[in-house]
Amino acid sequence: MRYSNKVVVFCWVLILCLVLAGSEKSPAQSKNNKKENPSVETSNNKQWAPEKWETVKVTEVLRVAYLPATHDTLLFIALQEQFFVSYGLRVEMRSYANSPKALAALESGEVDIAIPGIAAPLYRIAAGAPLRIVGGEAWYSAGIVAKRDLMPKEGAKDKALLEPFKGKRIATITQSTGDAILRGKVMEYGLNGEIDIRTYSTPAKVENALLAGEVDAAMLWSPYMSLIEKKDEQMTVVVWAGQLIDHPCCRQVTTVNTQNDKREALIRYMSGIIMAKEFMSDTQNAVKVLADVKQYISNIPDDILKKELFVIDNYLGKKRTELSPNNSPKEINDYAKMMIDSKLISSKSAPRIEKSVDTDILTEAYMRVYPSLTKEVAEACAKSGLLSHESIRKLNPHLGGSGQ
Repeated sequence: MRYSNKVVVFCWVLILCLVLAGSEKSPAQSKNNKKENPSVETSNNKQWAPEKWETVKVTEVLRVAYLPATHDTLLFIALQEQFFVSYGLRVEMRSYANSPKALAALESGEVDIAIPGIAAPLYRIAAGAPLRIVGGEAWYSAGIVAKRDLMPKEGAKDKALLEPFKGKRIATITQSTGDAILRGKVMEYGLNGEIDIRTYSTPAKVENALLAGEVDAAMLWSPYMSLIEKKDEQMTVVVWAGQLIDHPCCRQVTTVNTQNDKREALIRYMSGIIMAKEFMSDTQNAVKVLADVKQYISNIPDDILKKELFVIDNYLGKKRTELSPNNSPKEINDYAKMMIDSKLISSKSAPRIEKSVDTDILTEAYMRVYPSLTKEVAEACAKSGLLSHESIRKLNPHLGGSGQ
């Protein structure tokens, strides 16, 4: 079963981006760009290897809260391949068990930026927290895992996707992307009281509950869905969150104060994330990508990481972990509308949420990584969804690699 691609909406964006991006010199090949943008040189093969990164002076520091999972792969690559350092930025990493804890660290000042799922920051923004969503990291990457007899009928849509779970218990992770989708759709489809949703604090606790038979199904993010399938062959992903609503997942979230006080550091940070996407999109770097990710989630077997990051899932029609730095205000606001319609957050929060999505920082980052892009086109790319950036990567021959 495949998701419908919303390509038409972004056609004019794609055309502009591809024409301009295709005509520019690769930053990695342009000698004139080296002084202004040293991070275009990357590491560990001839195409990406820097000559003298040690000459780059680190002038900015950013503390980042992350969740140890494949959806933070771009962060891991940017760190291991030193893209942040090459922009004169030092990134300090702090790991948290779930999105609310990462956001609590952000709001308390322990970190400068956090990468939670989309739901948790929307809950906080709706409650009045001064947060700003300044970029993306991952899309989709959540689904319901259960025994195969709970698989919906082929071609099932909307309410029919959740019908098999009537009278069943589904475990979720508190304020995760999948949790809000499940709660929102149960409310929308009039299944309140018929599906028992049970909340846990970590993926490990959800996994234990499912394998111990305490619940019948589990809404989990990647790569934990694949881990359960490996441990119990009777289990599989029976419903993808993206079948219920087309949505972004993990976002780059900061505070209003940090947005103002550390703007330059945030631009350098998002530039590094964009470069990580370029590095990953070069298929020659697949082995190195896996090694980079293993540095931060070493408990995940190699075959699971390959399955998540590089293999097209037959049921999903996409990779299980889709990654993009793009911010996508439309999809964020669509997700917020779902939460409002299902009364997870107040309708009065809609203007506040819309204002909280910032694309200026990502726009500037795009112009640094692709120097020939005009501001108008860079902004259009920053606001677009997953496909726009992928298409630039596939069709721009100057960036190297075969794309995805």
